[in-house]
Amino acid sequence: MDQTLFIKTITALRDQSDKDNERAQQLSLIYGSDINPNDNRLLTDAIFDNLSFRYPNSKESIEFFCFEQDYGRKSNKTISELWDEIVRNIEVTERFAHP
Repeated sequence: MDQTLFIKTITALRDQSDKDNERAQQLSLIYGSDINPNDNRLLTDAIFDNLSFRYPNSKESIEFFCFEQDYGRKSNKTISELWDEIVRNIEVTERFAHP
């Protein structure tokens, strides 16, 4: 997976999350209580597992970026910056693994 596909994948996750949250908000207004009809956990977990397989030791960083940092919006971090961080960590790990 190259940088373009990585960015496309994270962008799609973010956009789907935004759509799901908007729909849940609208339904909550209609029904007068919190409603969350979306549960994409199985699909999201599979995507994160796939990314982690391709980029070892990156799953926690990716999940933190997506969920805790709201896809980088809370930290003003871009998906490209996340990519750079992951690649840098892999390079450092490989350098120390093969001195």
